[in-house]
Amino acid sequence: MVYTQSSLFIIVFFLVFPLNNQVRATDFPPQQAPAGATNVRDFGATCNGTGDDTASLQAAAAAIPPGGGTLYVPPGLICKLSGTVLLSSNTHVLAYHATFRPTGSGKAHSVFRNRNNSIRYLTTTDRTTDVAFLHVSSTQGATVGQEVLAEGIPLGTTIVSVAASSIKLSVPVSVKNGTLVTLLSDHDISIEGGTIDYTEARAGQGTHAIEMDFVSRVRILRVVGRGAETDGEGAGDFVACIGCSDVLEQENDVSGFSNSDFDHWWGTSNVSIINNKIVEMNTNQIINVNSKETGFDSPGPMSRKFTLTGNDISYKSPKSGAILISPIGKMTSVADVSISNNNFYNSSVLIRGNTQNIDVHENNFSNILGGSSAIGCYADASGTPKEIKIIGNKINNAATAASNLAVIRVEAENATVAKNTVTGGAHYAGIYASSGVALSNNVVAPGIKGYRITGPARPSR
Repeated sequence: MVYTQSSLFIIVFFLVFPLNNQVRATDFPPQQAPAGATNVRDFGATCNGTGDDTASLQAAAAAIPPGGGTLYVPPGLICKLSGTVLLSSNTHVLAYHATFRPTGSGKAHSVFRNRNNSIRYLTTTDRTTDVAFLHVSSTQGATVGQEVLAEGIPLGTTIVSVAASSIKLSVPVSVKNGTLVTLLSDHDISIEGGTIDYTEARAGQGTHAIEMDFVSRVRILRVVGRGAETDGEGAGDFVACIGCSDVLEQENDVSGFSNSDFDHWWGTSNVSIINNKIVEMNTNQIINVNSKETGFDSPGPMSRKFTLTGNDISYKSPKSGAILISPIGKMTSVADVSISNNNFYNSSVLIRGNTQNIDVHENNFSNILGGSSAIGCYADASGTPKEIKIIGNKINNAATAASNLAVIRVEAENATVAKNTVTGGAHYAGIYASSGVALSNNVVAPGIKGYRITGPARPSR
């Protein structure tokens, strides 16, 4: 691989200069076990970096009472794992300054995953004034007291009875016939502190260090993730959330994953991604937000309400890495996303397809390599972006040479591009906007052909 002078400068810059003064995952001191915590050492875990500690950690996790508790991993332990530790509802993993080190090779070897991760699909068949009856293709695993997540059904709605062909809910709801509904399998799972290190495993793209499937209230806090990506065999995702609701991913320190650092699928909604440090060099997308089912054969429910703020994201490669906001497929959609006050180094924001109400404001972008836009927004097979706001961003030194790949590219309905600043770089144009995009008060340096703002039916200067 040949690195240009500019890309070498960026890599040196990342190594020498701190990104900002945010608190990081490694800055927090070891924590004492809270009263009543379940200590993995009490279940035979040696965690000395030599033996296999999977069975001991799983036994400790299984001992958490149904009402909830803390799985405590003392500081300094190095727990080698040949398999996945399954976490039940109401489990809080506390592991500051401990290390989890997967071993072996092959896909689907996560460190943590929720225990009851089977998906259940339902469609509405009837409505009354006081309850909704939902037809379910299989009632296996559907239990009284479970929460329900669906468009139009409040989170926290519980199942009060289960029949052979229907599920009765506890509160009145208003849903249309044919609505796809998913039963959440687990709730209230958090992982705080610790390092997940894949340097001893050739994990592959299918591996997610932390996988949460159809869980409400997920917290991933101050975890160090090292995917060990060098040749396509690093772990795929740091966190994969499939069909989850109410997710907080905060103050994590992540690098070396081959697919995505924070991956959100199948209608995952109400997500906050805050104050994380991410450094990548060969990942498919840094943060992924989409509503597509993982099987790629049918649409998923809408993914909505995402907040990305205060993150430092850098990509050490001759090409740029992407924050991907995209439904990926027909009949899918993503809505209500706010991306603000982040620092993006050689990383970009891509808004694609049937997306709505996406707000990208007051971010700092620098050194965007590989010819891609710093902010790109355009249609695909799923549809056309709508209600897009690109406001107050500062972009420096972007190299976007193609005529439709300006530093800011917006082809959307009812879009606003305002108060952005574009300086430096070898770009074709500062802004490429489709007809109907509202432009105002942007400060744009001329491109390599003198263009500042261009696009269909627009003057080139």
